[in-house]
Order: sequence, then C-alpha cells, then structure tokens
Amino acid sequence: KNLFGSDLVSTIFDRINCFSFPPHPYAMVPGWSGVETIATGHFTSADCNWKLYRMKGGGSGQVEGPVNLFTFLHGLDDYQLPAKDMEAIDRHLGGNTLFLVPRNPRPYWRGKCKMVNEWSMTFKASDDRTSRGHCFGDVNHQFNQEFSELVGWIKESYCVDGKAIIYGYSAGGLGALLLALHDNTLFQAVIAAASYAPGTLEVAKDIPQPQAKWKFTDFLKMAKERLMNTRTYFVHFKGDRVSLFGDVKSIAEGLQQVGAPCELLEVGNQLKKTEGKKASTHSYYYSTLIWDSAESFFWSKFREDLWAEGSAGGWVSRSSSHTSYTSYSNDWQPERQSREWRASSGSRNWGRGWDNSRWQNNWEQDYWQTQARSNSWKRGANRHWW
Repeated sequence: KNLFGSDLVSTIFDRINCFSFPPHPYAMVPGWSGVETIATGHFTSADCNWKLYRMKGGGSGQVEGPVNLFTFLHGLDDYQLPAKDMEAIDRHLGGNTLFLVPRNPRPYWRGKCKMVNEWSMTFKASDDRTSRGHCFGDVNHQFNQEFSELVGWIKESYCVDGKAIIYGYSAGGLGALLLALHDNTLFQAVIAAASYAPGTLEVAKDIPQPQAKWKFTDFLKMAKERLMNTRTYFVHFKGDRVSLFGDVKSIAEGLQQVGAPCELLEVGNQLKKTEGKKASTHSYYYSTLIWDSAESFFWSKFREDLWAEGSAGGWVSRSSSHTSYTSYSNDWQPERQSREWRASSGSRNWGRGWDNSRWQNNWEQDYWQTQARSNSWKRGANRHWW
C-alpha cells in the first residue's frame, strides 16, 4: 500500500476475485465439514500408531444405512490419507464410512542390524538396497494378530454392520494381502493396487533364486486356500517397473483357477496418462481410486459385486480386552475404552501396555528365529518361511 497506494491494491484484489476457477471434482461443498478423529492408539508388536476417522457435518457422511469400515494401508512414500480423499471414497461407498488409517511400522535395531518393515513383512535393511526386501523377509504374525483384533474391536464397538474393506497401495497392498491371509473373516474385500507379494518369479542378480520363487509359490498356495470367500481386486499397470505385473497376474490367475472371487483390473495407458507426464510407472492412485475416472474404472463394478452379496455379517467377534489400544474420542467412544481405563492398564512403555523386558524378550526371540530360518534357507533345508 505504501508503494502503489491503497486504491491500486484494492483494484487488483477485486480483479482477482472476479476470476472463476474450476473446482476440484471432490472439493468441499456446502454441508460438509471434513473428517474427525474418533479413536487413536498404538500397536504393541511394532512401533506405529493408528487413527480412526469418520465424516462430520452433513452430506453423505451421515445418512441412513449400514456403517462401512475402510482400512487404508499406504505405500513406502508414507502417504497420509487427507480429508478430501476420505470424502471421495465415502461418496463412492454411499456414505456412513469409518476410516482406519494406520502407519507403517518404523525401522528398529536388532543388535547391530537395522530391520525394516513393510507392514507385517520384516527384513534387513541391507537386503532392501534395490527394493527387493520382500524377497528376503519373514512375516510378523504378532503384528497381524494385533491388527486383526483391532479390526474386530472396531466392528463390535462402532456397530459396523456394512462392509469391511481393506485397500493397500504398493507396499500397503502387500500388507493387505498378508492380513487377509492371517484372518480371512475380517474383510469382505481386499483391494491391492500396484502391489507385490512375498517373493517373486523374476530372475535378477539382486534376487535370491530359487528361494524367492519358493516363497512366492508358498504364498500363492496359501492364498488359494484362504481367500476362497474374500473378494480380491488387483489394480495394476502393465508397464509398472517397481511392482511386476507378471507376479500379480500369476496370483490372480491362480485364485481364479480354484474359483475364488478375484479380478485383475489392468490400468490402460490413457488412464495412466491422467496422472501427469512426470508421474512414474508406479503412480496411478488418484486415477483409479479418487478422481472421476475411478468411478467407471473401479467403483461402479466394485459396488455391484460387493453389495449384491447382501449384508456383511459372519465376522468373528474378538475379545473385548485390548490393553494395547490407547484411545480418545467423543460420544462414539465405548465406556470401557476411557482414559481412566488406560491409566489402570499398568503401561510403562510409551502407552504400549507391555513392560520393557517383555518387549525386548519378544524381539530377541523373533530375531533368533529369523536367523535360524535364514541360515536354513541358505542351506536349502527349509522352505517354509511362513
């Protein structure tokens, strides 16, 4: 104002306000006021937390009908699911959606060895120099069990009478598949986008073959047995250079051969280009899940397939004593999960619910078991990595 005078500045701002910018297809509209956190907590079997969200305000987030649970597992880019993405997904599902958004477990040290996690898959950092750690690692069943108990607790406590869906992108897809194998009663649908599996059929210098092929074969055999009643969707771009299309195609075809409800949705070149010219071959999250193009590519068929089966039902109710879940919320929060209950749980290790000695002993035990399996693999004596 001192340089140009107040009249000139006012004129400029008036002209700017006259411009009409096209809104985002899922921009905030009247009646919507974003999302709110209704519960949060930590996992005891891994160093990570989780949050549970719901829509607040009007719009399709508060409508009559069953309550759905959408679990989102991010990739290694640590993508934090924003409110606008939740609103888009909630619209596609018809409203009344709860969102469970955990974080990928942080790396930790076993002695002098740094360990890296891709959700429940754990491996040495030295084995992941070329992003092939899933060919070496082992499954953390303790994390999968705790995650399963959390989902069961949410279903029971927040009256989830609709569909329970888990979506994973890239490494999150790996985590979603391993969770579905651990307990095939939790989710009615598993969506693995740009995903990969334990092991691989690829032959390369940085991949331990034939061990990686054995691991992939064992995973596929188990998937055929445990995913017979779970709808599985693989969303993949054929030219993806990070997660191989051939591995995903082998899994989808194997599940279809035994009659499992599985479908492979191949991302075409035209749909992939909507992500932008600079997007990598591994980037097709928005065009297949969030934007308008996702409605015709995925959501319309997904709703037709899943909702044709009727209500969810059939999930196994878990125990009501979950001492590892540190929560706070508003009127949705069950009374047994109050702050007074948390204070009486005897937690001395950052709210995890276990003391330091038990935490350390469990990791030491897992470490030596992993070392034994690794040595057996080198001798070719033990192929049962699971």
